[in-house]
Amino acid sequence: MRNIAYQLLSVGLLSLCLYALNVYRRYKSAIQAINDLPGTRYFLRDTQAYPRHPSAIAPPALSMGPKEVGLDIHTEVRVWPAPQVHFTLADAEAIKEVTTSRATFPKPTYEILNLYGRNVVTTEHDEWKKHRKIAQPAFSERNNKLVWDEASRLTDEILTEWKGKDAVCVDHVVDMTLPFTLLVISAAGFGRRVPWIEEVGSNKAQPPPPGHTITFIQAVSTMCKGLFPRLLYPDWVLGLRPHWRSIRTAYYELEKYMMEMIQKRQAERLAPRDDDDDDDDDDDEIHQSSLFDGLLAASEEGLASGQTALSQKELMGNIWIFLLAGHETTAHSLAFAMGLLACYPDEQQKLYDHVKSVASENGVPTYDDVHALTRPLAIFYETLRIFPPILNIPKKVTVDSTLVVHKATTGPQDAKDSAFDGGRKTVFMPKGTYIYISPIALHYNPRYWEDPFEFKPDRFMNNSWNKDAFLPFSGGARACLGRRFSEVEVIAFLSKLVLQYKIELNPEKFEIIPGETPRETRDRLLEVKRSGSLTLAPHNLPLVFRRRENTIANKQITFKNPNSDVQRSLESTPSLNANFPRNVHMEVDTDTKAGKALINAIQSINNLPGTRLFLNSFHPLGALLAWVPGVSLIFGLSPSSAVRWDRKYKFYEQFGLEVFTEVVAWPNIYTFFTLADAEAIKEVTSSRATFQKPPYKILEQYGPNVVTTENEEWKRHRKISQPAFSERNNRLVWQETMRLTDEIFTEWKGKATVAVDRVVDLTLPLALLVISAAGFGRRVPWAEEVGGLSDTKPPPGHAITFIRSISVICTGLYVRLAFPDWVLGLRAEWRTVRTAFYELESYMAEMIKIRQAERSSAPREDDGLQKSNLFDGLLAASEEELASGQTSGALSQRELIGNIWIFLMAGHETTAHSLAFAMGLLACYPEEQQKLYDQIQSVLGGDRLPTYGDVHALTRPLAVLYETLRMFPPVVTVPKKTAADVTLSVHRTVSETYKKGSDIGADQRKMVFIPKGATIFINITAVHYNPRYWEDPHEFKPDRFMGNDWNKDAFLPFSGGARACLGRRFSEVEVIAFLTALVLRYKIEINSEKFKIIPGETPRATRERLLAVKSGGITLSPAHLPLVFRRRE
Repeated sequence: MRNIAYQLLSVGLLSLCLYALNVYRRYKSAIQAINDLPGTRYFLRDTQAYPRHPSAIAPPALSMGPKEVGLDIHTEVRVWPAPQVHFTLADAEAIKEVTTSRATFPKPTYEILNLYGRNVVTTEHDEWKKHRKIAQPAFSERNNKLVWDEASRLTDEILTEWKGKDAVCVDHVVDMTLPFTLLVISAAGFGRRVPWIEEVGSNKAQPPPPGHTITFIQAVSTMCKGLFPRLLYPDWVLGLRPHWRSIRTAYYELEKYMMEMIQKRQAERLAPRDDDDDDDDDDDEIHQSSLFDGLLAASEEGLASGQTALSQKELMGNIWIFLLAGHETTAHSLAFAMGLLACYPDEQQKLYDHVKSVASENGVPTYDDVHALTRPLAIFYETLRIFPPILNIPKKVTVDSTLVVHKATTGPQDAKDSAFDGGRKTVFMPKGTYIYISPIALHYNPRYWEDPFEFKPDRFMNNSWNKDAFLPFSGGARACLGRRFSEVEVIAFLSKLVLQYKIELNPEKFEIIPGETPRETRDRLLEVKRSGSLTLAPHNLPLVFRRRENTIANKQITFKNPNSDVQRSLESTPSLNANFPRNVHMEVDTDTKAGKALINAIQSINNLPGTRLFLNSFHPLGALLAWVPGVSLIFGLSPSSAVRWDRKYKFYEQFGLEVFTEVVAWPNIYTFFTLADAEAIKEVTSSRATFQKPPYKILEQYGPNVVTTENEEWKRHRKISQPAFSERNNRLVWQETMRLTDEIFTEWKGKATVAVDRVVDLTLPLALLVISAAGFGRRVPWAEEVGGLSDTKPPPGHAITFIRSISVICTGLYVRLAFPDWVLGLRAEWRTVRTAFYELESYMAEMIKIRQAERSSAPREDDGLQKSNLFDGLLAASEEELASGQTSGALSQRELIGNIWIFLMAGHETTAHSLAFAMGLLACYPEEQQKLYDQIQSVLGGDRLPTYGDVHALTRPLAVLYETLRMFPPVVTVPKKTAADVTLSVHRTVSETYKKGSDIGADQRKMVFIPKGATIFINITAVHYNPRYWEDPHEFKPDRFMGNDWNKDAFLPFSGGARACLGRRFSEVEVIAFLTALVLRYKIEINSEKFKIIPGETPRATRERLLAVKSGGITLSPAHLPLVFRRRE
């Protein structure tokens, strides 16, 4: 017996040894198959454990010893029970290849998630395409609006529940976010609206409907919380414990609810609806906008078109997967976001200021603001970067493959080192292995994220971040369909919450350690829950919500020794030396009301660098004294527009920020901010409720118009004005410009050279006659009016011709705006302006009557001209409003005249001066003129004249115009007024020689407080000469506009935002047509008889002498520009 036992033991040991050798052999084979790529080697691997904090992956308990990896990929080889090889990726380019090559790297099958039926997550290939095609339309703009409405409603109900409490303590904030997201998806997902107070914390208070044992919300909530047991155990096991039995009940109850909903909605779709029954309109809107109804509608449309629809089980499977994916994920991310805001109060203040600046006039954000609410989205994105919902996304390798990966970086400097970035390695991946895309490692990879462990939402405030290195919603074709659903939900909640409450740490539940950094506090507060959750979740997150005061804290400072403090405050301002001579002293007595007001104004802007002025040139007295020799130094007058244009970006280099201030002492205290930061300017132009344009009532010379009106009145004017600037009108602009150019050439016929002493004497009448035809429908020949206006007799009932009335008003506009009628009667020249004003009004009134009469009678002759002009376009749009029953939408006769006048005023001088500057630049840069000629010839093929069909191909004339407008913007500043206390984030300045990426501090920003009532000037010239956006900004380089990679936000000749110039394309087509026709036949040269040519002078130096700017005009114009047009051979 003993021998038998020894034999059996020997056989057992031998078998064990053979098994161990076989396992080892297979393990070594696996190692060799991956070329022993560095990584970790495990005997047994627990793949389910989460780390305490996602940024620090804890080593597994049974590791065989990690190796130094050194690449943005590492391997895991498990020994037992069978060797398995996993690759974990942190390289964005390699991950993009994996997510796009779905045949080579398919996802594993998720059959376990087919609880209610097959769905868009569990299917593959053509079946997946069918599901996606039907599921995707459900996530519509209409559904996004419903998400916003429901999230806002529930947030309001939560805040109503908190009413009367200065502080609300929440022991674990997930207990608030989970029911919140559940009720949002109940309404926006299933079309079942549930009040917050009705269900949260008192689920059993609501009886279930007949035929059910629990309510719908109870069924959904229980299924979400008890998902793991439902996935793991069969029904008979779930019957062994009461808690598990409730999960089993919830599973079948939810299935029953969804089946009833499908049957009910299908029946409702077939039944006719009573149009007079408005009782259920709200419910109908919720149902029709919900994901459930979206799926049903898309499925039925597919069936109606002969394609395969989703079965009832597939419909339930998809809506269940949307619920599963969107509920817990959004709830946990929202909790993490609030925890981060509590740890970083500075970021929370930025968020508050931003939301307040964007919110509509009543101070409450609406869905219309969702695209402008960029900072709440940036907060959400940065939260998802630090705490991605899923730590790993698995893929399977179906064929032997290779991936190219980067070497791992040790810090931001390595990531920016071009030599280091070149270090890449090709990695072999055998068939059958698994790849885990690691969002957490990718999100903390310093190659893509500077200071990856820091909470910096600003990294998402522009469009320069690496989209391939951000994977909270997965990537490729199978990226999350519900991304926008989640984003809108979080934006709505955070925006409404921070407007009324501050988010703080709860010192009773969480120890506050003095001197601890925000990151150290964050690492303690936001520990990750280890189990029981599908997605990353906070372990315990106690917060306090503290109600905000209605007023913003006073930022003024009390002075112990007022006079010396005032002196130090003023002397610390670097600009004073520029505005006051050293022998001039401005003494401020702070015991006086005026002195206190001045100091309060300075302190309210935190004494931000800028100028401190006694009298500003915007005041009438200042405007009168500004140019008196010596007076501007004594009074510290602000420089005029021309001087500001001349200083360009240099002002800002002096102060160190792309904003500077002006505080004016007399006659009242004024505070001005002047901006040269494109991102801050974009925020100003898009937040119209906070940054309002000043009233331009002075421009209502003939009536209210699209420039002078605001809010709903402006929308009405814009709605009618915009259609007038049509493609049909653009074609008319081209035709009239070409006609007039041909008439100019006819006048020049037989001359080899044509000298023009002042080129605006050519461009002003050209622009005037173009707008006469394309604006008013009145075609005037060049030879008939130009140079001999008095030769043409006015029609009966008029003292002067139509063209003369326009010409006189345009040249005498300042006089008309500044003085009343009785003053205009004091001088003969002014009386002419007054006559022209009333004559033009009479002409326009007659035109309206004639056109209205013609519209109701027989067609006119020359309809091509008449029906395409702006005047007729305005009339037609206004009459269409009237015909559609929108009587309040139509424009009155006075408003029609007001709008066509503003188009004339805005388009005439602006285009004429820009065209003059363009020709002057081409004369200074003959090589650029040659490039222009060559491109025009290439478009036309050398054997035909240009037509309107060529306008989109003529890219270089447009580039020449854009570069001209960049260097000589028609308007140098655009004013805005702050309606509330706000903050703006602005860059520090860069040097003129700045190159992108050359200055690591160039992206540093400063939060600037701007008090209510302050005036902001958008300094277009400074933005256009800002080296951050324009390389070599003082050089004439049209090539910068020949591609599409220039910064659109840093180019503002037509203003920006919703109120940007309507006539932009009108002007562009006019200039393209004229330059094309002119350069084809003539070379543009400097007139050496009228302008001294200095041998050896650079084009820039010549340009600065030739294109000196005239002061006193409405728009920037050349003071004296003599040119010669030399006929080409």
